[in-house]
Amino acid sequence: MEIYDNIDPELREKVEAVVLNTHAGATEALIELANRIKAAAVPGAPADTKTDAWREEAVGKRLQYAILNGTAEYVEQDVNEALQHYAPLQIVEEVLMQGITKVGELFGEGKMFLPQVVKSAQVMQKAVSFVTPHLPAGHSDNRRKALLATVKGDVHDIGKNIVGVVMACNGYEVIDLGVMVPKEKIVEEALRQQVQAVCLSGLITPSLTEMVEVARALQQVGMDVPLMVGGATTSEKHTALFIDTAYDGPVAHTRDASAIVPVLGKLLTDGNYRMCLKAHYAKIRSEAASAPTMRQHSPVKIDWNTQKVYVPASTGRRELTPEIAQLLPLVNWKAFAFDWRVKDAAAEELVREGQAFLQEHLHEFVAKAVVGIYPVAAQGDTLLVEGHPLPMFRNGVCLTDFIAPQGDHLGLFAATVIAVALAESYKAENDLYHSLMTEFLANRLVEALSEWLHRQMRTEWWGFETGIRPAVGYSCLPDHRMKRDVFEILDAASHTGIQLTETGAMLPLSSVCGFYFACDKAVYY
Repeated sequence: MEIYDNIDPELREKVEAVVLNTHAGATEALIELANRIKAAAVPGAPADTKTDAWREEAVGKRLQYAILNGTAEYVEQDVNEALQHYAPLQIVEEVLMQGITKVGELFGEGKMFLPQVVKSAQVMQKAVSFVTPHLPAGHSDNRRKALLATVKGDVHDIGKNIVGVVMACNGYEVIDLGVMVPKEKIVEEALRQQVQAVCLSGLITPSLTEMVEVARALQQVGMDVPLMVGGATTSEKHTALFIDTAYDGPVAHTRDASAIVPVLGKLLTDGNYRMCLKAHYAKIRSEAASAPTMRQHSPVKIDWNTQKVYVPASTGRRELTPEIAQLLPLVNWKAFAFDWRVKDAAAEELVREGQAFLQEHLHEFVAKAVVGIYPVAAQGDTLLVEGHPLPMFRNGVCLTDFIAPQGDHLGLFAATVIAVALAESYKAENDLYHSLMTEFLANRLVEALSEWLHRQMRTEWWGFETGIRPAVGYSCLPDHRMKRDVFEILDAASHTGIQLTETGAMLPLSSVCGFYFACDKAVYY
């Protein structure tokens, strides 16, 4: 995957003209250039040696090139040479930091993609590890410190890890406390390390409450550093309504890892920006207070005299361990590329790499699932299954609307794709790139497994036409506590190995559980 600024200027210009449609002859000009390049590639001609020319540069330039291009092959050799010409502190602050700072700049400008940034960060980390033994005792640098943590009860750290990489590439010293970190630990370390920012991550909805508790704890000890919050379950509205009101210091919600650096930079340097952000969140609270109350009751009207109620061939529980090869046709590779935040030609290249990696390590990914079909009764907005009351969430529509008054059934499932050992082996080698590759692939595979199970339900075990499979924790099933009922009914922990945290997060991360509704009129909302 080529760095944008390293692309041949003429080629870059011609491609940009086609992509941006800057003039009528753009396509013809690119085709002409392609033909010239093709004609120049004479069979048997010596390979272009331009890619190795950087080895002739001065050692400082070579180290910066290695960081910028994610090339680790010569790092130890070049660091040892640099130690003959530079003081150890100079290598870190004047050579390596310049290289990684350039990476941060290019990423911010959209000229480097996340996979490249992760590889660059790994080279930087490797280079620093070779210099560290030579640094003077008691050395400490002047970088701003940022504390990162996934809050108590939550085990999701992929996004947090990416944020850490991006921040490190922008000159921050990152203190990562890991996952399931209690508020007391966060506050203790923030004070002890004298950090300039606290960054909280969370995926499941209970993490929102825990983030508020962390904000209150920081307020109680008188901290005033920026508090950054992010993760799939977070939102600007929740941040304004609950977190910003619990902490007098600056609070900011960011949707993406690339956004955190510019926002945090402003919060640390611009007092006016702090005030504007506080005012912005106050406006959101005011608008929320004056918004009309959500309608509580507007059930879907289904004529159950004419609507078919599908009867399953059999009921009860079944355990499954499909081969990963069975799931490959169902993998959503577009979503895989989105996980990495890449698109177009870069996405195609990354997908090919991901597919090759998966084929190489296919035996190290294991799929496990348990499903069940049981009689169900609806009482108001609650479903009764195997003696378990399952309160459903009503936002106008409610999932209970799709259950027939009599003779209906509900499906339950819990599924996981396990590749923990492979991911941990890469983490032990400080290979974040391949660790993330493993985790992203496991996430895509468990979604493919979920789709495979749904197809089996439709075609073999139950026989309904379409139906839906809402997962617990998503918009129409936001209460993660319901997972405990699903797990108890299915005995899911025994059959799949999935474990629940106190707040309902699932381990391994690449796990999902939820329900099957066989009604043709059922919809997600």
